[in-house]
Amino acid sequence: MKIILNLENNIIDPTRGMVKGLKIASSMMGREITDDKFFLPFLEKGIVKTAMEIFNMKEIEARAFNKWYVDFYNRVGKKETDIYHGIGEFLEKLYKDNDLYVISNLLNLHVGQILKMQNLEKYFKGYQGINLNKSPQNKFEVLTSLIYELSKEEENQKIIIISGDGEDINLSSELNLIGIFTGEADKTCSYMYKAEELSEIEEILEKIKNE
Repeated sequence: MKIILNLENNIIDPTRGMVKGLKIASSMMGREITDDKFFLPFLEKGIVKTAMEIFNMKEIEARAFNKWYVDFYNRVGKKETDIYHGIGEFLEKLYKDNDLYVISNLLNLHVGQILKMQNLEKYFKGYQGINLNKSPQNKFEVLTSLIYELSKEEENQKIIIISGDGEDINLSSELNLIGIFTGEADKTCSYMYKAEELSEIEEILEKIKNE
C-alpha cells in the first residue's frame, strides 16, 4: 500500500522553533514577550490575522511581523523540531511493507532538510511541501500533485492518508483516498477511520490491507 503522512501532525512537532521565531518577531516590533503560551493562538489561527487581533496591528504591520518570523524560522527555527514519541519505531514497521510519503505546509526544501536532520529520510520514497513561486503553493495543491504522481505508477491501488488535519482528511474523500484521522474530535471532519494511538493506526492498516 501507499501511505501518506502529514509531517507536522504525525511526525514532528515544530512548535518550539515556531514560538522562538514569534518571540524574535515580537522583539523586532518592540514587544518583549517571554511566555510561550501567549503565542499558541498564532499557530492555530494564522500569524498575520492573529497579530492584527492581539497586537491591534494594521495589516502592513502584521505582514512585517510575519516577515521577521519567516526569516528566523527559515534560517534557524526549522531546525528546532521535536519528533513525536514512538514515531521512529512506527515508521520502521510501516516502511517494510508499504511505500511511505510525507506532505507538509512547509517549503519543500525544508521538508527534506528536516527529514534528513532527524534521520527519517530513509523511511520515505518521497515528500511534497509547498513552493514559493510555482505550484504547489497550498495544501490542496500539495496533496493533489502527489496523488497525481502516485496514480500514474499503478491503477486501482490503495492510497491511504494519515493526518491530524481535518482538511487533509476531507480532501482525501474527494480524491478517493482512504483517510485515517489522528486529530482532536472535529465535527467538520468527515473521516473514514479515527485513531488516537499509534497502535490503533496499525490495526486499521491491517484491516484495510485485508479488505
